[in-house]
Amino acid sequence: MSNIFTKEIKEVVPEAYLPFSAYVIQTRALPDARDCLKSGGRYILWSQYFNKNTYDKNRKKGSDVVGSVMHWNPHGDAGIYGNVVRFAKPFAMRYLLEDAKGNVGTMTAGDDHTQMRYLELRSSELASEFTKLIKKDTIDEWKMNFTQEDEYPAVFPTLFPNFVNGNTGIGVGCVSSIPQYNLSEVITSLKKLVYNRNLDYNEIYVAPDFATGAILINSEAVKESLKTGRGAAAKLRAVIEYNDKDNSLEVKELPYQVFTNRIMKELEKGIEEGKILGIKNYFDGTDRSCGKYGTKIIIYLNKGANINKICKQLYKETSLQSSFTICQLMLENGITPKEYGLKDMMLAYLDHAMNCLKKSYIFDLKKIQKSININEGLLIALAHIDEVVEIIKKSDNTIEVINIFNSKYNLNEEQTKAILNLKLQRLMRLEAIKIEKELEKQKIEESRLLTLVNDESEFDKAFIAELDRIDKTYGDKRRTQIMNLDFSSEAEDAEPIEKKELLIHYTNLGNLYTTESSTLLRTRRGTKGTKVKLATNEVITQTLRDDNFSSLLVFSNRGTMYHIATDDLPLNSKINIAQLFEFKADERPTALTTIQRRDNIDYFVFITKQGMIKKTFAKEYNIKKGKSLKAINLKDGDEVLKVLFVNSEDISLLTNNGNFVRITTDEITPIGRAAAGVKGIKLNEGDFVISAHITPIQSKFLITVSENGIVKKTLFNEYPINNRGIKGKKISEVRDGDRIIDYLILEEDSDIIIIVNKKSIKINTSELRELSRGAIGVKGVDLKDNEKVVGLIKEEE
Repeated sequence: MSNIFTKEIKEVVPEAYLPFSAYVIQTRALPDARDCLKSGGRYILWSQYFNKNTYDKNRKKGSDVVGSVMHWNPHGDAGIYGNVVRFAKPFAMRYLLEDAKGNVGTMTAGDDHTQMRYLELRSSELASEFTKLIKKDTIDEWKMNFTQEDEYPAVFPTLFPNFVNGNTGIGVGCVSSIPQYNLSEVITSLKKLVYNRNLDYNEIYVAPDFATGAILINSEAVKESLKTGRGAAAKLRAVIEYNDKDNSLEVKELPYQVFTNRIMKELEKGIEEGKILGIKNYFDGTDRSCGKYGTKIIIYLNKGANINKICKQLYKETSLQSSFTICQLMLENGITPKEYGLKDMMLAYLDHAMNCLKKSYIFDLKKIQKSININEGLLIALAHIDEVVEIIKKSDNTIEVINIFNSKYNLNEEQTKAILNLKLQRLMRLEAIKIEKELEKQKIEESRLLTLVNDESEFDKAFIAELDRIDKTYGDKRRTQIMNLDFSSEAEDAEPIEKKELLIHYTNLGNLYTTESSTLLRTRRGTKGTKVKLATNEVITQTLRDDNFSSLLVFSNRGTMYHIATDDLPLNSKINIAQLFEFKADERPTALTTIQRRDNIDYFVFITKQGMIKKTFAKEYNIKKGKSLKAINLKDGDEVLKVLFVNSEDISLLTNNGNFVRITTDEITPIGRAAAGVKGIKLNEGDFVISAHITPIQSKFLITVSENGIVKKTLFNEYPINNRGIKGKKISEVRDGDRIIDYLILEEDSDIIIIVNKKSIKINTSELRELSRGAIGVKGVDLKDNEKVVGLIKEEE
């Protein structure tokens, strides 16, 4: 018996398994960093080029394509058709390498494409970029197919940065998972690297951009992952839009590699198990009308359902939020597995593409120099045509002619052979003129090519011109939205939220209207502003500006504080405040403010309408203890006007009659929650406090706004610190029938938002010139009948 059966397993593994795994990794699992194609993809594109099944020819049946590819692919036909069709799927490829006629699948299942006998295929115009330079000696290594009959390139000489199409692959003990990118954005970064390869990563970074769009919600973590090529996965969320007409959610874009049949099953399971609540019905409306990579899942909601909470449940319980692993493992020079950071990947492409382009220029230069050499010889022959003909007639063989022409006219062998092959019709004088003109053009082209080959700066410009051509031909707009949500929370299963800058309007009818601050564009002062959708008899009485990482605090006429996360407020729609809190029969809100949940503040400072001030330690208002708590003890007829969050800053107060005071909070003793406080400002009969703000010492400007829309900028040093309990001084002069309604204190010129009872306008204070305290000001907003300014807030950076 042969001793092969007595070998130890530890001997067999290195001898058999390890070489096999290396073979699989190199030939099947990983893409080459130079053209970002695995061998299977290279077989497909080369087969179609070899068999002239290209974008400018008629398509062939899928079965014909598969048969042709098998001439090159040594691994059988099992995966060929799937790979070919994938190149034609607009929801799988960011940029298509196949041009198909027929059903290539849908977002319903992804793999529901038609059979190969029905589908017609050819390589796309983009695929021609991979082979355009193939005949110009741009590839050094060629391989034989498995029958040893024909050659194929070890790598394509492509100028297209194919890593934008991404890659997924699994080998023996390794995995490659490269996200997709936007071609135009990548080319912008590549052009920068052409001129300076030492650029910082931040200067060339581009975020992933997937074929199916969706939303990338952890952009900062992904940025760090792509720096090295491995790290946190890309978290993707579906795009969900609310339709208020039929109270439904519409899912329009899914995370990459997620399909609607999977979502429908997860929806059914989540509803059955009670993990997804508030849904009345749902259906999958995805079809070809949804576009190349579109989706349409309609989810009908129960009346009064909380939209934000349902969306959070959907993201948590279904694949409407999913992840794409980042592991940019590729073959260096087609041989060695290596993890590529994004910049390394770009440089690998540049090294290969620029080398191929330079080789193509050298090939063209040699070709044009050969033509010049021949034409110069022809002109010499034509100039001595009688002698040339006589020598040819008397010579016995070609070698003799070559020697005579070389010694007599200094013609080389190549020129002599061209003369011997000269047709009689080219002996005419007109033909000589034609050759002279052709030679003139050829020398211009030779000069151009010599410059491109020898002048690196000119070559760089030419390469960038090629990138611009590719961008113009194939580039498109970004599909995947980029966000960076906050995933840090004390709650283990807390839902990460997108940070949004908010404007929260409170109206005389008790409604809250929450909109994104970023949607309010800056305009010039004196314009009409942007309207807020209000009921006929409804006006804005207060506006708050904050983000959705904060809490909304509501203080009532009973001195009770209520709170809710700003992220739980419906965006771009109204909700009555009574729907959020359980007020007593005679209780109503009197003051609203917001507080950052993670702010480190020492004190709450309460300012009441009757001019009282109360300073209490912030820890006594722990909003985690419940939805409401007793905040302050109020005198009869008094109410909370404003709550400021301070450490040791000064504060300032403004009354209805225009009196203004600055007060140092350090002199106010902290007291308990149930106390009433001390007098902050002395009021005339009938007067009351209308506004209060924190007043930093380093402030530069004081901005005032009147009820009739007059704004003014004054140097803040005109308003000195006062003692508590005095009347203060006039903040500004006003016209008859007008009054100062609010003010802001700024450290520098900034965007400010003027709140009118039915609209708002954003302006920049740099438009305002500095005026004295006794001046009146200028028109800040154009008001119509019954419109009045109700507030002023700063737009933070």
